[in-house]
This record gives sequence, structure tokens and C-alpha cells, in this order.
Amino acid sequence: MNLRVLVVTLGFCLIATILFGLRPALGLSRRDLVSELKESGSIMLQPFKRKRGRLSLLCQIALAVVLVMGAALFTRGAVKALRPNSDFSFNGKLLVKLDTFAAGYDIARSQQVYETLVGRLRSLPGIKTVSLSASFPFAEGGSGGYGGTIREYVPGIENDNSRESGAPPRPVKGAPEVHTVGADYFEAMGMPLLQGRPLHRLDSAPDAEKVVIIDEQIARRIRPNGNALGCLITYGWKRPPYRVVGIVPTLRIATDNEVPSPQIYLPMAADSRPAFIQIRVAETLHENEVALQEKIRTVIREIDPQLPILLLKSLADCYYDNPFVWMATIGAKLAAIFGAMALFLASLGIYAVKGYMVASRTRDIGIRKALGATHRDIMGMVFREGTALTLAGLVVGLLLGLGIARLIGSLLYGVGPVDIISIAAAIVFLGAASLLAGYFPARRAARIDPMEALRYE
Repeated sequence: MNLRVLVVTLGFCLIATILFGLRPALGLSRRDLVSELKESGSIMLQPFKRKRGRLSLLCQIALAVVLVMGAALFTRGAVKALRPNSDFSFNGKLLVKLDTFAAGYDIARSQQVYETLVGRLRSLPGIKTVSLSASFPFAEGGSGGYGGTIREYVPGIENDNSRESGAPPRPVKGAPEVHTVGADYFEAMGMPLLQGRPLHRLDSAPDAEKVVIIDEQIARRIRPNGNALGCLITYGWKRPPYRVVGIVPTLRIATDNEVPSPQIYLPMAADSRPAFIQIRVAETLHENEVALQEKIRTVIREIDPQLPILLLKSLADCYYDNPFVWMATIGAKLAAIFGAMALFLASLGIYAVKGYMVASRTRDIGIRKALGATHRDIMGMVFREGTALTLAGLVVGLLLGLGIARLIGSLLYGVGPVDIISIAAAIVFLGAASLLAGYFPARRAARIDPMEALRYE
């Protein structure tokens, strides 16, 4: 609770109350008593006042459409951000990160500690697979860096922009994220291999052929049919060619980029410092991950009590704690609250304006019923007036909403400014709220007794 924010909010509320109550108060104070007494007593609204009431109602509906549409856009973006990839699940997987650098370990000692830890963890009951990596896609401090432009390497053709020895292969747009991973990484992550084979320990040998695993996005850009298995690629500057031995699904996680970054996976070399441990848990232990995390902490302390544990949580929690996902979720919740408030205020305004209009036409409604108007005729008359205003407000609100959606398009994730579902949600919610708010005044108007309405004057 911030005192300044509270004072400013109360101040704005007080100013709004005074401003909107000042004009009616001045109007009442300037009325002529004699002319008021000479009037017939009819409280039917004058045409100008009726138009002003309708304009106010139209503005409320239009503003509510804008806020409800914005709430739907942010909510849909948050839902897509929370569902990163349909090819594999984050459930049943743990992520561990240690800080061997702070502990004073060199690369050789770090590798030894990690290998010992992996062997101990594999012996724990309920753990299926354990793997290592030097980086991780969405963990804090897990960025593997970007590798520059990816090209297919064809012997005999220069791998640059010169055309002296023929046209170079088409480059892949977007710098790839380069991750150095160990054996069993994809099994521990639960990522299926679409083509080829996983990485083996022998791929890390100094004299082994340089191999790489790419995602489906890169494969389809190199070869339109996606069959890039076995071809040679290069990335960045002055790097040797790598042979593609496997293709995995694209990791579609929530980022500020509209298109997910392409990713390539290299085997861990002899001079790589491990940082992350990926653990895949058996299905029988999905509900006991907290107890398993305590066992993992105990194993780490037994190896070295002074080794800092920077991260130990489930893969799903690690993803949901991603700053971009967190911001998308908070934005969706705030937008939903503002949209619900706008929907409530619009419904309240519709009910108040229609109720006042019905009260001002009491004599008119009584005369209509005395001349034979039925219950259905009176309700239809009130509903028709409200429907026309609602339709006009919806049209104006949609136009404003589409314009504002284009302005906030950069804040949306996975949803375009022109989203049919969000538009439909705004129309349905506001239409239903308008009909519900107009039903009670219409029913009250239909129950007016003609004799009481005529004596009312």
C-alpha cells in the first residue's frame, strides 16, 4: 500500500465527483419556480436531454468494448505463453544449476564433480534419465549465445556472399541459439527426434567428426521438405562445417520475438564447463517432486557442502518464472480485471439510463397500454431503443478497439491485433450485458397500470 498512490486516487475520484455533479446542481439552482409550477408536471425528457443520455450510453458501451477486447487479447496471449510447446511436456522434469566457478573449481574439477553427481543421481529410485548441458534455453543465466548466420555448406562453393564460384546456398534468417549439451539430453528433456540419432559420448572426442542437431525450423529453411539430415552447415564466421545428425522439434517458448529463435545443439567438448543438470522423473514420482528435490540437495551436500545451488526446481516452474511469461500473465490478469470492471460499469450505466428513460415515459407507456398495447409490445419498444444504441456502441467500440490493438500489438504474444475470438468475446459479453441490463426496465415498463400512469400526472 503506497500512501501517495492512495491520495492521488482519492483526489481524482473527488475531482470527478465534483465536476460531474456541478452542472446538474447549477441547472437546478437556476430554475424559475413560477414556470415550473405552471408546467403540466410531465417528466418526459426533452429531446436534447434524451439525446444526451443516449450519447452517454453509447460512449459507455464503446469504452467497455475497447477494454473487454483488450482483456481478451492479453488473456489469449497469456494462455499461449503458458502453453509453450505441444510436442513435449515440461511436467516430470527437474532442472539443477550449480556454481562451480564461485566454488573455485577449474574446468577439469567441474567436469569431475558433475559426472560424479550424475552417477549418484541416476542411482536414486524414480529417476529415469540424467543429462548435462552448458546452457539452457529459458533458465536464468542459461543463454548459450547466438551463432550468426546459418548456411548450408557445399564443397566447392564459397560460403560467403561472393558469386565467383557459383551462387552460395540460401542463408537461414535469424541468428540461432547455440546450446552445448551432453549425451541423453533430449531423452531427459523428453524431446522426440524427428529424424536421425541423438548425440553420443563419442561425439565429444577431439578427433570425432563435428556433428550438430538442428531444430525443425532450420531444417525447413535449409531444405523446403525438411530433409536436412546428413547435410553440412556452417554458422557464424570462420567456423568449420558441421554434419547434421539429428532434427528435433522447434522449442516454441514465450519471448518478445514473434518468431521463435532457431536452435542448434552441439555436443559438449572436452573444454566445456557444465552448468545445468536435466533430470527426468518417473511417472510414479510426479506428485513427490518436492521430496525428490530434498534428496537431490542431500546428494549435492554429500559431494561438496560448500557448492552453491543456484537453481533446483521443476522445469514447468522454471518456465513460468521466465520474466516474459510472468509479465504476460500479470498483464492478462490486470486486463481481465479492467475488462470486468468496464463490463460492470457499462451494464450499470445501461440499466440506469434505460430505467430513467422508462420512468420519464410513464404517461406515454400508460396511454399506449390504454389504447391496446400488450405486454410484449411495451417490452419490444424498450428493447428496440436499447438495441439500436447497443449496436451503435458496439460498432464504435470495435473501430476504437482495432485501432488501439494495433498500437499495443508489440505487447501481445501469439495473437494478432485483428483476432476474431477476442472480437467475438467482446460482442457477446457486451451484447449479453446490454440485454440483461435492459430486461429489468423493460419488464417494469410492461407492468405499468394505465390508470395509475394517467393519474401520475
